[in-house]
Amino acid sequence: MSSKIQSIHNLLSYQLTHLCRNRRTYSTAKLTELGMYPGQDQILLRLHEDPGLTQSQLAELLGVQQPTVAKVLQRMEKSGLLYRQLNPEDARTSLLSLTAQGQELIPAILAFWDAYENKTLDGLGADEISTLKHCLEVINQNFLKK
Repeated sequence: MSSKIQSIHNLLSYQLTHLCRNRRTYSTAKLTELGMYPGQDQILLRLHEDPGLTQSQLAELLGVQQPTVAKVLQRMEKSGLLYRQLNPEDARTSLLSLTAQGQELIPAILAFWDAYENKTLDGLGADEISTLKHCLEVINQNFLKK
C-alpha cells in the first residue's frame, strides 16, 4: 500500500457527490419558493408536454418506481395541480393531466430551470460545457451497466 493516501476530498466521486448535494439543496429551496416539492416540477413539465400519460408511463419516463410516483401524484392531485381521467382504452388505468392551477406554474418552472442551468454553467465556456456533457454522459452510462 502506498504511503501517500489520497484524501477522499480530492476524489472526483466525492466532488460529484458534494456537487449533487449542493445542487439538491439549491433546487429544493427554489422549488419551495414556488410551493413545490422536488420532483413535482418534472412531473408538471412532463404532463404539460404530453398530457394523458398513465402513471406507469410517467414513472418510466422519469426513471422512477411506480410507488414513488403514486405518492407524489396523490399529493399533487390533493393540491389541485393535476387530475385523473378514466382511460377509455383500459379501465384499469387513469390518464393524468394538469389542472389550470398546474398549467399556471409552467412559466415559473421553466424560469427556474433556466436560472438553474445558468447557475450550473456560470464561468464555463462552450468547449468546457460540451466536454462536461460528454464526460457526464460517460459516467452516467458507467452506472447503468450491469
